[in-house]
Amino acid sequence: MKRAGLFVATILSTLIFCSVIILPLYGQEGKQDFSTLYRNYFKTIIDGNYSGAWDGLTGESKLALARLIAREAKIEPSRALQMLNDNEQGVRDEYFKAFRENIREILDNLYEKGKYTIRSTGAEFAVITIEIENEPKDFKILKQDGKWKVNFFQDLLEGN
Repeated sequence: MKRAGLFVATILSTLIFCSVIILPLYGQEGKQDFSTLYRNYFKTIIDGNYSGAWDGLTGESKLALARLIAREAKIEPSRALQMLNDNEQGVRDEYFKAFRENIREILDNLYEKGKYTIRSTGAEFAVITIEIENEPKDFKILKQDGKWKVNFFQDLLEGN
């Protein structure tokens, strides 16, 4: 009988340990650090990971870039989007490379000195304010295809 009591006590203490230590960690699986996510997006561009930079964008931001490029190249936005998606003739890499070179100081400031504040969150979105030199701007993060993606270019071009 004492063995059975010892066995039950061991099981109960293990269950208590799991509920106190492990279960709180389990619930954090779906939580996101949106500030780090957005900051790391800028680092992706700085590091020249243009495929990662493209993959990290929302569909709306991809379309905003395609429209911008289409206007300059005098082609249909759908064609520009296809070229960007496929990195046809290196167009995506060249765009991000030029973007990085033209605003390198701003990207560095966004990554190193930007102040990130979460304004609101929901199941499929977050709004974050990024401030550099007392100039705040809101940006969205959206969950698309099961992944959190930044809406950087659309928000930038819209002017919020």
